[in-house]
Amino acid sequence: NSTGTMTGNNISGNTGYGISLNGGTGNQVSNNIIKTNTSGGISLSNGTGSFTGNTITANTGFGLSINGSAANQITNNTVGTNSLGGITISNSSGNLTGNSIIGNQGIGISLNSADGNTLSGNTITGNNGGGIVISGSNNVLANNIVTGNTGLGLSLTAGTGSLLTTNTFKSNTIGGISITNSTANLTGNTVTKNYGYGISLNSANGNIITENTVSENSGLGISVTASTGNQLNNNTVEKDTLGGISITNSTASLSGN
Repeated sequence: NSTGTMTGNNISGNTGYGISLNGGTGNQVSNNIIKTNTSGGISLSNGTGSFTGNTITANTGFGLSINGSAANQITNNTVGTNSLGGITISNSSGNLTGNSIIGNQGIGISLNSADGNTLSGNTITGNNGGGIVISGSNNVLANNIVTGNTGLGLSLTAGTGSLLTTNTFKSNTIGGISITNSTANLTGNTVTKNYGYGISLNSANGNIITENTVSENSGLGISVTASTGNQLNNNTVEKDTLGGISITNSTASLSGN
């Protein structure tokens, strides 16, 4: 339950986490190199922290793991080639801005039962478990680039009230965006050249999908299945291999597409 400031250290090859923080407010971790530790890069539990400009690579485990913590700031870090994934956030909130999440062996960023997070301006590419996976409500994704991940660009499950705006989802191997048992507002995103569908709604009611560009995906552009009350307005859906918009066992309002 202490507060720490850690700057400019090289923390590598340790048995356990590179940095483990348990409790405390105002922890500051900046401009460190954290690599090849056996349990993971950085772990924060039940506290608050600011993580800025760190290089977190090749750890066994997650690059950065946060649990039971609020108001965290995760900014301009490079998180790559960690064995379980890049950043995992559970029952926590914060801002993730300008990070590069590259080549991890699991999911790039995962939010687990995590509400009220903002992800903006991150680059998430080449991760082997998919780009972003979210279980939670009232999260905001803006201006992220999510490309070339093995899996989905974004999987959104079990949440309401999230906003996805002006993100790019490109060349992910299973599909661009999947929304299941969730409600969100998708506005101004580019979803292109994914292997599989562009946007999929499955048992997802009341979503608003507006002014997105969905193009050149190898499956359907937009697929709506077993869902009600969705609105698809003013989207550009073109050159998708299996068709533009498919509505199956669902109700939806389509206007201006």
